[in-house]
Amino acid sequence: MLRTVFARSNRLAIPLQTAGLQRRTYVDKFQERENASENMYVHEKEKEQLAALRKKIAEVEKHANELEEHINRKEREAKSG
Repeated sequence: MLRTVFARSNRLAIPLQTAGLQRRTYVDKFQERENASENMYVHEKEKEQLAALRKKIAEVEKHANELEEHINRKEREAKSG
């Protein structure tokens, strides 16, 4: 049998089991909010890193194209000259 023990305060009597559940619910909600906040932070950082990587890839591709054009120009000069 499950007994309900009441905690007496000046204003009202609250079953301890209920008070424990409310406390756990509050802590669970706080942890959920904290986890959500951390997930948002990590997501934003990953987004920033991806943007930086995309920018770097674009720069490297541009440089590779410039080098390829330079090589083609030198090959044409060597054939004609």
